[in-house]
Amino acid sequence: MIAVDAETKRVQQLATDPGVSAWVSANAGSGKTYVLARRVVRLLLSGADPGAILCLTFTKAAAAEMASRVFGILAGWTRLDDEALDHELSDYQGFTDGAERIRARRLFAEALETPGGLKIQTIHAFCERLLHQFPLEAGVAASFEVLDERATAILIDSAKRAVIEEASAGPDTPLGRAFARVLEASSDLGIEEALAAVIAKRDALVGFLDGAGSEEAAIAALRTTLGLSGGETADSLRGEIAAGIPLGRDEIRRLAELLGASGAKHRGLAVPLGTVAGAPEPGDRAQAWLDFLMTAGRKKMRELSSLAPKAVFTAWPGLEELLLAERARVEALLDKIAGAEAAQSTAALMTLGLSVIRRYERAKQRRGALDFEDLIVRTAELLTRSGASAWIHYKLDRGLDHVLVDEAQDTSPRQWQVIAELVSEFFSGEGAGPRRRTLFAVGDEKQ
Repeated sequence: MIAVDAETKRVQQLATDPGVSAWVSANAGSGKTYVLARRVVRLLLSGADPGAILCLTFTKAAAAEMASRVFGILAGWTRLDDEALDHELSDYQGFTDGAERIRARRLFAEALETPGGLKIQTIHAFCERLLHQFPLEAGVAASFEVLDERATAILIDSAKRAVIEEASAGPDTPLGRAFARVLEASSDLGIEEALAAVIAKRDALVGFLDGAGSEEAAIAALRTTLGLSGGETADSLRGEIAAGIPLGRDEIRRLAELLGASGAKHRGLAVPLGTVAGAPEPGDRAQAWLDFLMTAGRKKMRELSSLAPKAVFTAWPGLEELLLAERARVEALLDKIAGAEAAQSTAALMTLGLSVIRRYERAKQRRGALDFEDLIVRTAELLTRSGASAWIHYKLDRGLDHVLVDEAQDTSPRQWQVIAELVSEFFSGEGAGPRRRTLFAVGDEKQ
């Protein structure tokens, strides 16, 4: 048996108090399941209806372990003699008496006989049960199938292959151009990973598009966020680099001659300067100017001392200040170019991703199926935007008094939306009255 110091025991006793709501931070391996199980047992000891307790875990394995612990404790109490049981109960709640002893021995049978059993389950299982209970209000088929991870992956892969084949067959179509753009920005494997990320976040993407009103408006909002004006593109911004070079061609040739006559550190910069002076095309001039201003590989701007020796700056008054300002101008343009390329790639990926999502959704509809993400999203919408949400809340409110959340750090915003709706009446109005109701969450903030 692991020894527990007095302070840890005091904190655990406080956390499992069935009369308070709490958020417990606990590291992995520190006994989170132990604390959750004790919390459920203390709720039962305090007279809570077993059917009014909902414990949401992250995985089926965690739910099974938790249920096993709770039932193991309750079953064990039926076999203990009075002295041993009194000792156990004192450890749980600090006191015991004859009535408590009798109640403790009855809890195992009460938990087993509770209609539907103790609700210790994953949040997906809870949402599935709720949607089956209110299919009409949720807008789902009454006998919908839940896709497991393997079935989901098969349908998504099929949708991705179909979209890529369609895009490859029509290179001049919007889908084909989007595919070419994404392929240009990444590898074949990169496209697979990018599409997988889009599909995984499809609820957030659809919400973003709904908020913007259209794909075009969403991209416009993204461009604004990136500091781009309406007509700015990566190519037009590269043109600005060439157009804004603050030295004329004769001045650039003069600087190239001075650097060519300098030491080895600066002599090589005469080559790109010669290209800047002689190139007729703005694109070529811009590339050569960047070769002059930036280090090899274009990783960063050169220091002023790397652009020209001190003797050149001394012989050419104002050149140092001019190049300092030019570095800042070009850096700002490079940031905008990166933003323009990101916006263009994002728009292309959005086009591809939405096409995959639509195919995937149609495939699910044909099967009358929902995946794990659908369970959460449909339940959140059922509890928040459904016209029958008041009735559903009323039905839930009558049968739910205590909500426990395991692995709270892994709970997504949509999942928290479901939980928030479940407990929305716990602490306001009549819900905060004499009927005791609690929310308990445990998680690891380091994760």
